[in-house]
Amino acid sequence: MEMKYTSEETFKTEEISINDDLYEISKELLEKYGNYGPRELIIRNDKKSLCFAINKLDGKTLESKTQREIGWPDNLFRVTIEKI
Repeated sequence: MEMKYTSEETFKTEEISINDDLYEISKELLEKYGNYGPRELIIRNDKKSLCFAINKLDGKTLESKTQREIGWPDNLFRVTIEKI
Protein backbone atom coordinates (compact mmCIF):
# COMPACT_ATOMS: atom_id res chain seq x y z
CA MET A 1 0.00 0.00 0.00
CA GLU A 2 1.36 3.41 -0.94
CA MET A 3 0.67 6.33 1.41
CA LYS A 4 1.76 9.96 1.39
CA TYR A 5 4.05 11.14 4.17
CA THR A 6 4.85 14.81 4.75
CA SER A 7 7.89 15.63 6.86
CA GLU A 8 7.20 18.09 9.70
CA GLU A 9 10.74 19.42 9.38
CA THR A 10 11.02 20.00 5.63
CA PHE A 11 7.35 19.93 4.56
CA LYS A 12 8.33 17.66 1.67
CA THR A 13 5.84 14.95 0.71
CA GLU A 14 6.88 11.50 -0.44
CA GLU A 15 5.22 8.17 -1.17
CA ILE A 16 5.91 5.51 1.47
CA SER A 17 5.26 1.81 0.92
CA ILE A 18 3.34 0.32 3.86
CA ASN A 19 2.89 -3.43 4.39
CA ASP A 20 -0.62 -4.41 3.23
CA ASP A 21 -1.37 -6.43 6.39
CA LEU A 22 -0.23 -3.55 8.61
CA TYR A 23 -2.49 -1.19 6.69
CA GLU A 24 -5.53 -3.50 6.85
CA ILE A 25 -5.19 -4.14 10.60
CA SER A 26 -4.71 -0.43 11.29
CA LYS A 27 -7.71 0.51 9.12
CA GLU A 28 -9.95 -2.01 10.90
CA LEU A 29 -8.92 -0.67 14.32
CA LEU A 30 -9.40 2.92 13.16
CA GLU A 31 -12.92 2.16 11.94
CA LYS A 32 -13.80 0.46 15.23
CA TYR A 33 -12.12 2.78 17.76
CA GLY A 34 -11.01 5.98 16.04
CA ASN A 35 -13.18 8.87 17.15
CA TYR A 36 -10.88 11.87 17.36
CA GLY A 37 -9.56 14.16 14.65
CA PRO A 38 -9.49 13.19 11.00
CA ARG A 39 -10.64 9.62 10.40
CA GLU A 40 -7.44 8.64 8.65
CA LEU A 41 -4.25 6.81 9.49
CA ILE A 42 -1.10 8.83 10.08
CA ILE A 43 2.39 7.61 9.18
CA ARG A 44 4.78 8.04 12.12
CA ASN A 45 8.18 9.71 11.74
CA ASP A 46 9.90 6.31 11.55
CA LYS A 47 8.02 5.77 8.24
CA LYS A 48 7.26 2.18 9.31
CA SER A 49 4.32 2.47 11.71
CA LEU A 50 0.82 3.93 11.55
CA CYS A 51 -1.18 5.69 14.25
CA PHE A 52 -4.52 7.31 15.05
CA ALA A 53 -6.13 9.00 18.05
CA ILE A 54 -8.88 7.93 20.45
CA ASN A 55 -10.76 10.17 22.87
CA LYS A 56 -12.04 7.93 25.73
CA LEU A 57 -15.46 9.42 26.42
CA ASP A 58 -17.05 6.99 28.91
CA GLY A 59 -20.53 7.76 27.59
CA LYS A 60 -20.10 11.52 27.91
CA THR A 61 -21.27 13.96 25.24
CA LEU A 62 -18.80 16.48 23.92
CA GLU A 63 -20.45 19.87 24.26
CA SER A 64 -17.99 21.93 22.29
CA LYS A 65 -15.07 21.76 19.91
CA THR A 66 -12.80 22.94 22.73
CA GLN A 67 -13.70 19.90 24.82
CA ARG A 68 -12.87 17.62 21.88
CA GLU A 69 -9.54 19.39 21.37
CA ILE A 70 -8.39 18.94 24.97
CA GLY A 71 -9.62 15.35 25.24
CA TRP A 72 -12.32 16.14 27.80
CA PRO A 73 -11.06 16.11 30.46
CA ASP A 74 -7.73 14.43 29.69
CA ASN A 75 -8.57 11.17 27.98
CA LEU A 76 -6.81 11.43 24.63
CA PHE A 77 -4.76 8.41 23.54
CA ARG A 78 -2.57 7.65 20.52
CA VAL A 79 -2.71 4.12 19.14
CA THR A 80 0.42 3.08 17.22
CA ILE A 81 0.49 -0.04 15.06
CA GLU A 82 3.85 -1.42 13.93
CA LYS A 83 5.06 -4.65 12.44
CA ILE A 84 7.40 -6.61 14.73
